[in-house]
Amino acid sequence: MTKLGVVGFAAAVVFAQPAPRPAFEVASVKPGDPNSSRFGYRLLPGGRVYVATNVTLKDLISNAYGVADPRMSGGPGWLSTDRFTVEAKAAAPLPPWPDSNKQLSLMLQSLLEGRFKLLVHWKTRKAPVYELVVAREGPRVKTANADERPAFEVTRGRIWSRAVPLEYLAGNLAYLLGRPVIDKTGLSAKYDYTVNYTPDPGQATVGAPAPSDGPPPDGPSIFTALREQLGLRLESTKGPVQVLVIDRAEKPEAN
Repeated sequence: MTKLGVVGFAAAVVFAQPAPRPAFEVASVKPGDPNSSRFGYRLLPGGRVYVATNVTLKDLISNAYGVADPRMSGGPGWLSTDRFTVEAKAAAPLPPWPDSNKQLSLMLQSLLEGRFKLLVHWKTRKAPVYELVVAREGPRVKTANADERPAFEVTRGRIWSRAVPLEYLAGNLAYLLGRPVIDKTGLSAKYDYTVNYTPDPGQATVGAPAPSDGPPPDGPSIFTALREQLGLRLESTKGPVQVLVIDRAEKPEAN
């Protein structure tokens, strides 16, 4: 009886298969328009169609794996220059963004492996990071109402949020500052806020260009703006950072 029990357990282990990673039902990948200013991602009403307009493969990888540019290495030279437009359809409706983000990320990983022959691996290294924490005076972000429709917009000199978690602020700050930003605020709700700042001359551009009047040249830095306008602070430290290494990527055939 003991042997039968052991055999039965072993058989269960052998035949147990991990759940397949989610994938889109169908997807189209076409070359983007280098002369167009259109850029962005959206989940169309109905929750089945995901569209990424005029984005680079590096942008897509960032969305799929949740990593900012400073945490990626390797890959071909066209990774951050050639643009693509992706339209993909899910088999069933997804929850509204950002609640659908984790499932969309996994589906996008499947798409990149299939269409771009993407091959990646992770490695850990100790590097400078910023920790986003609550300032001594306390947070100045407003908790969103339950019926608010989520939206998030970044232009040069302005970050605006409606009903979105602070992890999205941390992710965009990582692009701006060229260093990983870890959300250590402990604030887990969805928030409304606006932060206006003046970028440093060498600071990366995230999102769409600012309006023609732009942010004032004598306005606060992003560090000061976060503290004064949101009650948050960036602390510089060192820590283990996961880096996504791009081993292989191929240009897809347009369809």
